Amino acid sequence: MSSLLRWCEYGYVVVMLFTLTQGPVYSLWFASSLAVPAEASSAQLLTFVVVQAPALLLLGYRRLPRSSILGPVGLLGLFSGWMWLSTVWATFGQHTIIESTTLFVTFLTGVYLARSFSLLEQLIIVVVAMQPGLLWSRYAIANNWSNSVDQSGNWVGIYFNRNSLAPVAMVSCLAASALLWIVVMRRGKKWPVTLLVILVDVVLFGAVMLFHSRSNTSVGGAVVFAAVWAFWTVVRSLVRRKRITDKSLQRFVYPGFLFGGALLIWATVRLQSVVLSFFGETIDFNGRSAIWNYSWTGFLDRPFIGWGWMSAWRTPPFLHRDLWWSFSNTGWSHSGYMDVLLGGGFIAAVLFVGAVLWGGLRHLGDITKQNAGQWTPAIMSFVLATATQESFFVGNHFLWLLFTAAVVGNLAVVNSAQSGS
Repeated sequence: MSSLLRWCEYGYVVVMLFTLTQGPVYSLWFASSLAVPAEASSAQLLTFVVVQAPALLLLGYRRLPRSSILGPVGLLGLFSGWMWLSTVWATFGQHTIIESTTLFVTFLTGVYLARSFSLLEQLIIVVVAMQPGLLWSRYAIANNWSNSVDQSGNWVGIYFNRNSLAPVAMVSCLAASALLWIVVMRRGKKWPVTLLVILVDVVLFGAVMLFHSRSNTSVGGAVVFAAVWAFWTVVRSLVRRKRITDKSLQRFVYPGFLFGGALLIWATVRLQSVVLSFFGETIDFNGRSAIWNYSWTGFLDRPFIGWGWMSAWRTPPFLHRDLWWSFSNTGWSHSGYMDVLLGGGFIAAVLFVGAVLWGGLRHLGDITKQNAGQWTPAIMSFVLATATQESFFVGNHFLWLLFTAAVVGNLAVVNSAQSGS
């Protein structure tokens, strides 16, 4: 019976993650959104809440160790709670209370994922959960469904936007590649040929969908993912050879990793024209730079507590500033970082950055010893990189869930911290 219940839970989490890719829900209520937009929006919200409700119940049943709460879990929870508290001073509290509640709910769902499943289980679940949306999208494109291809010929499938399809395809590729890494590095174990064929096919299928979406945001995130994975692979090798101690990891390696990341960010900004030309983008990031500049000046107007989570772009005080007429149809900053600054100000930024840095430091042991432990910092870096271009730090989105699970780290009851590849 316990085995049956566990498999039922696997099935539930796959459906939940599939739903949080958002395309399935928006497709389900698309016709209603054209006829009765307000009712359809409520139905979409209710769908997201209902699908995450069992995760919250299971998390409440399993609970968290007290020691884990005093760490990145608690800090990221404070970040989500601060955004909920911002309803008090939000310029559009009716919208903020909904957005901040879904942010907190999906945060808790991410904690549930980290608490309930080992890293290997999480990777398998992610790979399986990404496939229905990609297959559904491919079917829609092959049968010329309306809105499955945008006006520029880019594939969007059931996701209505190429930058919504691309993260699903890329995460599918990355998770399947991580599983392939485990298979390749554990050469002493005989793996079924069928498994290898399936994983390679998943990677290739995701790559095809990504290529035809022509979204460079996820490609840039994958470059960051690969660089972080390579760095920690070298570190893991040195740890196994006992050339790096645990104290050295905390005192030198992790600070060096952060310094190297900061240096690369600085170099990328300084050489942005060269970097962007490599990806075929323009210096204004397809018009996003003007939106970011407007968001930044809005943050400077309310630097400490912000305008309320996801509230600024929907209120006259924010939009009735200089050059407001250029952004009358914009609903967000097209940058997760700008949304954090606008929504919760400097306090929210400190909580967010603190949770990320503490999460990386606290889970160094799992990163260097767990099978495919590189996934944790790599997927964190992927989400952080792609969030420069899109607002992925939002509720009801699978990337925020995966990011939360990575920051929280391994809280699963099972013993998955075996030495591995």
